[in-house]
Amino acid sequence: MLPLLVMAGATAASSALQQTSAVKSALRGSIEQNRGIVEQNLQGQIRSAYRIGLTRMGLAYQQRQLALQTSKARELGLQAGSEAEANAGATGAIGASATAVATDIKREVGEFEQAQETQRELTNLNYNTQVEGITQEAKARIINPTHVRTPSDWNILGTSLAAGAISAGSAYYQSKLSLGLGGK
Repeated sequence: MLPLLVMAGATAASSALQQTSAVKSALRGSIEQNRGIVEQNLQGQIRSAYRIGLTRMGLAYQQRQLALQTSKARELGLQAGSEAEANAGATGAIGASATAVATDIKREVGEFEQAQETQRELTNLNYNTQVEGITQEAKARIINPTHVRTPSDWNILGTSLAAGAISAGSAYYQSKLSLGLGGK
């Protein structure tokens, strides 16, 4: 009976070692695969951040252009208003017509400024839409790391002990049959 118990213990220990080795191997493979996934995700996030940075630079350039155009329009409006006022003063035509010219210049500059403000809003909307698109693309490209499901140490021990007991029982039953001691 003692040799059967030794055999059962050896079978259980061997089974536990094999299962533990398989679990360790699977975990090592999973860790390497997950490192690659993390690196790939990081590179994707860096590319997305770079694209957003370029988009932001484009927005800044467009806003600068709009500001320069608005500033130039104000300058030209003030210049035209001053010239009209100087001409009216030189000719002695100060009155309703000179006021109408000044009002018309202010109106045109105001309309241009309003058009520039509308363009600025459209530029900001376009920028926000592009950033949202880049962000959504980046989220869609993220790969979740894999999770290897491994049995617990208790599960391995229980399975190994069961395998050892079955092996010992089979060996014991076979030895009884080979000696002709089996049931009739």
